[in-house]
Amino acid sequence: MLRRNSDARAPVRTDLALALSIALAVLSAGCGPGTGSGASARPPAADGWRRDILATVFWVGEPGNEAGAWDPRWVRSFGGVDDPKRRRGFLPAGFIPKQTPFYCALPYNDVAGRPGAKSGLAGRWVEVRAGGREGRAARSCFCVLADVGPWRVDDREYVLDGKRPKAEAEGRAGIDLSPAVRDWLGLSGKDLVDWRFAEEVSVVEGPWRTWGR
Repeated sequence: MLRRNSDARAPVRTDLALALSIALAVLSAGCGPGTGSGASARPPAADGWRRDILATVFWVGEPGNEAGAWDPRWVRSFGGVDDPKRRRGFLPAGFIPKQTPFYCALPYNDVAGRPGAKSGLAGRWVEVRAGGREGRAARSCFCVLADVGPWRVDDREYVLDGKRPKAEAEGRAGIDLSPAVRDWLGLSGKDLVDWRFAEEVSVVEGPWRTWGR
C-alpha cells in the first residue's frame, strides 16, 4: 500500500550535513531551480546504483497501511506486526516471522489497475548501501521488494530507468526500508542511501537469506 506518511512518522535528522547532502544530490541531478522535476535528471549509472536517495522506515502492520500493495493480507503472511521499536536482534519481539524481515518499498506498482495480474517487481532483490559519508564506512544490505511507496505508486522512470525520484522535488523519501534493514545499516530513520536491483546470484550470504520468501 502507498506509504503517505512515512516521513512524518520516522525520526528526523535535522543536522546541517544531511540537509546539504540532499540539496547537493538534487542539484547534481539537474532538479534545481529552472530544471523541472526529476524526470530530466542524469542518466542512471552503468552499475545500476541510484545514489543519494532519501530513505525512511516503514513496517508490516504499520497503522493505516496494514495491507500491502501486492498482498492484502500482508500481516497474516508475515506472521504479525513488525514493530520497529520492539525488537529482538533483527527480528520483531514476540514471534518468528514467516517471511524475511529484510524488505523494502519503491514507488512504482507495475500492476496498478490490473486486478489479478502478477507483479514482476514483487520479491525482487534490492541491495541497499549506506555510509561512505561523513567518515563512515560503507555497509551493504540485501532485501526483497515487498510493497509500493513511499508517497507515489507511479514513478516508473525512477524505479526502472534510474532517474531521480519525483518525490525528491518536495524533499520526500524515494525508498522505504524495514526495521531490520535500518538496524543492519545503522540508520537513524531518515538517511541518504544508495540502492540497486540485484540478481539472485549476486546476493551474498547474510541474515536476509534465513527466511523463505
